[in-house]
Amino acid sequence: MLAVEIRQYIGEGLKTLVPRVIGQTQGTREPTKQWDEACFFDDLSIKGGSKDVDVARKILECAKRNATGIWWGKGRVTGSFVPTYDTSKGQHYQLFAVFSSTSIQIYFGAYKVRPEFKDESKRIELVEKLNAIAGINIPRDGIDRYPSIQLSALKGEKELNQFFATYEWFLDVIK
Repeated sequence: MLAVEIRQYIGEGLKTLVPRVIGQTQGTREPTKQWDEACFFDDLSIKGGSKDVDVARKILECAKRNATGIWWGKGRVTGSFVPTYDTSKGQHYQLFAVFSSTSIQIYFGAYKVRPEFKDESKRIELVEKLNAIAGINIPRDGIDRYPSIQLSALKGEKELNQFFATYEWFLDVIK
C-alpha cells in the first residue's frame, strides 16, 4: 500500500506544495525477465538490424559448439546471453556477454583475477587480437574494465572469423 502526503508551506506571499510518497516503493518496480533464445532474438530484431541478428546467431551457434554452457540474462529491458566455460582445473569462465541492445561486452575485469590472465601481458595480448579486427578499438586501459563492441563490427565474414579465432585462442589459454 502506498500513500501520498502533501505538505503545504506558506510564507512571504508564496505557497508551495511538496508531495511525498509513503510506503514501500521497491515492490512496485518492474520484475526482472528470464531471457531465452527466442525472446532474445525477437528483441534484437527490434533494436538492431538483420545483420546484428545474423552476427548474434553465428556467435551463439559457435558458443554452443565450443563453450560448456550458455547463461541467459535476467535484464528488465535488455536481453543477454553469456557463453561459459568450465575448465578441467575447476575454473568457471564467463567469456563475454552479447546484449539485445546490439553490443558485446568483453569481460576483462573478470579475466584479470583468473590465474591465466592475472598477468597484464595476457590481457594486452587479448586486446591486441580484438583490436586487429577492423572496426574494434578497445583502449589499452580497457584490460581492467568491461568494454563493449558493437555487433555491427563483426558483420563481415573476415571480422567474425577473427573474433572466433580470438576466442579459440582464449579457450586454449584457459584449458
